Amino acid sequence: MSLRDTTKELFARELREMMRGCRIADVRVGELCRRVGANRRTFYYHFQDKYDLLAWEIDRSFAAQAGGAPVLADAAAQARVYALMRGEPDFWRSVYSDPGISDLVQHFVDRNSVRYADLAAAALDVDALDADQCFSIRMHVYGSVYMTREWVLAGFRDDPEVLVARMAVNTPLWLSRALSIETGA
Repeated sequence: MSLRDTTKELFARELREMMRGCRIADVRVGELCRRVGANRRTFYYHFQDKYDLLAWEIDRSFAAQAGGAPVLADAAAQARVYALMRGEPDFWRSVYSDPGISDLVQHFVDRNSVRYADLAAAALDVDALDADQCFSIRMHVYGSVYMTREWVLAGFRDDPEVLVARMAVNTPLWLSRALSIETGA
């Protein structure tokens, strides 16, 4: 593991620890740096802000659960990600109930929209999707992110597989076909 990744992991581990007692809105970068033993410049070398750090940690956790699978088009990998979330209810409630959630949500929407567009363009063998397809993807991703938030804040009522199946059924048909997403319908 590189020194860069080790440093990022130190910040991520300490952020998770701090979030046991407070929301991310209450986390101060200066305090995080003090607890890690690093200066603010080191933090800002690696991350734009505390939400960027949280997004990095979440992305890393999700990638580990997916086992290298393209999570967006793999129902089993998605279910493992949601099972991970269900296994850490306090952390995820803290994440999704935070007043600064819009920063994190925007990160997920932007990131996943690009990932879906790249996967779909490759599957359709085109250089770029048209404006309607890009709009459709962004609308789907916004819905998925906010439905995930609702699922977390409502107490993880549905099993992860049920949530994944519902999302698959509501994926735009052209995108499901392009990515070969199993809808179960």
